Amino acid sequence: MQIFSKHSPLFILSLSSTFIPEIIKYYGYKCEIHKVTTKDGYILEMHRIPFGRNFNENEENLKQKKPVVYLQHGLLASSFDWVANLPNQSLGFILADAGYDVWMGNVRGNVYSSKHEKSFLGKDEYWKFTWDEMALIDLPAMVDKALEISGQSKLFYVGHSQGTLIMFAQLASDNKEFKNKIIKYFALAPVATIKHMKGLISVSGNLFGKSFDHLNKHFGSHEFMPSNWASQLFAQILCSPIMSKSICDNIMFLIVPIYLYYSDSDWLATNKDVEISVSLPSPTFSCPTCPPFDWSPPLEGRSRGEGIIGTDGNNRIGRNMGMKTSGSNMQMNANTWSTE
Repeated sequence: MQIFSKHSPLFILSLSSTFIPEIIKYYGYKCEIHKVTTKDGYILEMHRIPFGRNFNENEENLKQKKPVVYLQHGLLASSFDWVANLPNQSLGFILADAGYDVWMGNVRGNVYSSKHEKSFLGKDEYWKFTWDEMALIDLPAMVDKALEISGQSKLFYVGHSQGTLIMFAQLASDNKEFKNKIIKYFALAPVATIKHMKGLISVSGNLFGKSFDHLNKHFGSHEFMPSNWASQLFAQILCSPIMSKSICDNIMFLIVPIYLYYSDSDWLATNKDVEISVSLPSPTFSCPTCPPFDWSPPLEGRSRGEGIIGTDGNNRIGRNMGMKTSGSNMQMNANTWSTE
């Protein structure tokens, strides 16, 4: 797994308010920022890579419409996920170089889509939304914006984790107009239900669910794992020499089994951590104990695109969909898109 050095844009631009656009430009790509306001007032930010690095921006080429591909991030993530690695390792860059007009969305509540047209709206009111609003309001609004600006009538959709969940929900609705705008749907780590979720998060939810409800009743439902003074203090205490270092290290593995990661609300990796990491002898880490990727076929007896509640699921969702699951995922696995 490759990490960044002092000359990497991740190190240089770690405090930039326009982090993703600057990362994209750093690698020689053009980036556009587009805002879309949903019908319930949420202001969403989209990032566009209109063409690849070697594109000849002459008048004739610019007039030609490119096929549009829309990328939707997963839970607690942002459009950064699609450009986080080097150009030959990041799907956003790879698709742009392959001749696609790349659009990356950000759903309400993440760091790039955290505003509302009513600036006076309190936190309690702002956070009164669920995945339903992301699926039924945010998704069609951003897809329509991409099609409007690009001049195309249809696009390819790539979703990861939560990005597949909200697409499944939208496709299962009665919005036939939206379905006609999707050429093909690619579902990465697809999720249709969290009924079969495993791991510490699931166990914690079962054990402390009532406590969470009590806290929510008194303090409201706001940001999840925000990066503020309280979280920074908690991380400093937990990762101090007084505490067991193994406790701090293990927290990094609660969600995904990787050594170094980035998050928009990351309070376990501070600027000092970055400085330490770039001083290490080698910029490359290996993971000999990590399980291999699961290239197994879909669940036995099912074809790709099936497994949704309802006898008319195939007609609602359609067959223009590719799906990939991995049994090695610590929290979600192939069962998450089966409701049985």
